[in-house]
Amino acid sequence: MNLLKSVEFLTTDTAEAIYRRHKIAGTWGWIRHDVDVYRITYATRDADDKNTAIVASGAVLVPRGVECPRTMCYCRGTIIPGSDEHIAPSYYEREGIKDAHDDHYEMSYLAATFAAAGYLVVAPDGIGYGATRGLEHPYLHAKSLAWTSLDMLRAAREFAEQQKLEMDKRVFLTGWSEGGLAGMALHKLIEDTCPAEFPVAASSLLAGTYALSAQIHLFCTYDEDYPESQTNYWKLRTMGRVYKLKRPFGRTVAAPYAKALEKDVMAPAPKNPRVGLDPEFRQRFLDGTETEMDGALRDNDRYDWKPQAPVFLHHGTHDDIVPFFCAQMAYEAMRAKGSRVKLYPYLGQDHYQPANTYVIRSLGDFDEI
Repeated sequence: MNLLKSVEFLTTDTAEAIYRRHKIAGTWGWIRHDVDVYRITYATRDADDKNTAIVASGAVLVPRGVECPRTMCYCRGTIIPGSDEHIAPSYYEREGIKDAHDDHYEMSYLAATFAAAGYLVVAPDGIGYGATRGLEHPYLHAKSLAWTSLDMLRAAREFAEQQKLEMDKRVFLTGWSEGGLAGMALHKLIEDTCPAEFPVAASSLLAGTYALSAQIHLFCTYDEDYPESQTNYWKLRTMGRVYKLKRPFGRTVAAPYAKALEKDVMAPAPKNPRVGLDPEFRQRFLDGTETEMDGALRDNDRYDWKPQAPVFLHHGTHDDIVPFFCAQMAYEAMRAKGSRVKLYPYLGQDHYQPANTYVIRSLGDFDEI
């Protein structure tokens, strides 16, 4: 299977530059290698019902001086279409970044630090960004997040062969926010379908929406402003589009706002879901009779299963974007099934504050595997 389509060298990021950009306490001992950064394109498929063949892109970060680097897939967080296109991994943006609230931070700090610690990091752009920026991103569609990541891992192995670079067969999985769900979905896809091809060593995930159906149920119950409400309307739009639900978007989100949100996921819309959602949809969803949407959302839940490899869950207890209960539900369900799972609750912290410690703890946990 030849999936790799093209390779472009982007830059060499030195260990000193990676450390000096952020100077995070506890990272200098891990940041040991200069990193060569490449953009690759590869064959995969779209999330439409025809499984249309597409050519997607992503970044591969190669640590210098490591004979057989460990393989890591880093799954990036939410990227707003259009305005934030430039932060997709394959652009490797690093400039003018202050802290974890800057969207560039994922490649500048997280992915770069993992690579400088000796991991060959594979970072997919995902559908809708980079080489596929003309397509619509299937936001939080777990299956396509997983298969596009798996196909990039396969393409990265072809890249390594071209570069005469030996890769560790095992794979370590990381990701933040939407990337947390992507990493969990990828973990499950690999263990379900190709465990011998890419044995999962462990996954360490930050603030992932593993319980999407429960998170949207919470959103629908609100009768007050909900943080980042537009991204939740976007989730509902994705479910309707990908699963071809009978109820149109204009009867899921209130019609006056739906038309604008179809063109721009960040178009002005009520922060209060009671105002922004179609009243009939909201009532039917809450009383359990909106079964199509509920089924679509549940198809993207990735908390109630039994991973064979260890799972480390990181989540701020005061995360108002992805509720802490997503990690709690995954921890409890996996533990009940006998999986090796550990939960790191970051007391009083939000969606962004745990990022620095997450990297350090992930490297420590992985080092013990």
